[in-house]
Amino acid sequence: MRITVLTTLVLLMGAPAIAADSPAPSPYAGEESREIKALAPDFIKGLKEGAGLGFAKSAELNGYPGPAHLLELQTNIPLNAAQTQAIVAIRDEMRSASIALGDQLLIVEAALEAAFRDRAIDQAKLSDLTLQAGALRAQLRAAHLGAHIQATALLLPQQIHRYQVLRGYAGNGADGHKGNGHKGGGHAH
Repeated sequence: MRITVLTTLVLLMGAPAIAADSPAPSPYAGEESREIKALAPDFIKGLKEGAGLGFAKSAELNGYPGPAHLLELQTNIPLNAAQTQAIVAIRDEMRSASIALGDQLLIVEAALEAAFRDRAIDQAKLSDLTLQAGALRAQLRAAHLGAHIQATALLLPQQIHRYQVLRGYAGNGADGHKGNGHKGGGHAH
């Protein structure tokens, strides 16, 4: 009995050391089969659809409504016919530009993926491809942020406030029609 207890104690004392030697699985485990390993499937889908993907969060959370959400909420804001027509045009232009930029970004990311996969990467190629990808992401972000600026210029302050209430931002520091520099002049061009 004494040997069994002693053996058990020795084994238990050694167990943490054994567990510490086995590495924890990577959070990337399971992503090895992705076509472009660095991009999640939902992100790729969003790029192909011209979705926001968080690119305009700075605008959205600082009182600059986005055109797609404005159109979803148009009867509750409410938007007039001229505003709706102008916002549709802004949304469509932004979506078209975003899809084109997203396609270009996917091409660059695929080239970067292929360069690593094929062991055909060096510092010059790495620098070139990552700079291209970064520039395309910046252009995507600017397209989305710019659409928020354009849409906001068409709204009255009370419409901006109503949008923020409907989106759940009112009272959370996103009271965008006060003091953030945009006029919200209600111009329905």
